[in-house]
Amino acid sequence: RIFLINIVCFVLISTISAQEANLAANYFKEGEFEKAAALYDKLYRQHNYNDYYFTQFYKSLVNLGEFSRCEKEVDAFLKAKPKEIQLFV
Repeated sequence: RIFLINIVCFVLISTISAQEANLAANYFKEGEFEKAAALYDKLYRQHNYNDYYFTQFYKSLVNLGEFSRCEKEVDAFLKAKPKEIQLFV
């Protein structure tokens, strides 16, 4: 019974996460970078510093002109994933 409850919870969480990812992508596509950045920030932290979500988060910040925040976020990301050499550029 507990196994079934765990499966249901996992499916619900996965569905919610996928919906948030789709919403973030739509915001980005429509040029609503502030909303996209907020969602991508949440997603990349929830998904163990996922490279794709981080890249989209970073691009959103660049489009907002938040360059100092970009630098801080890249530094934090590199501490979490020091082998991501493309971020050293």
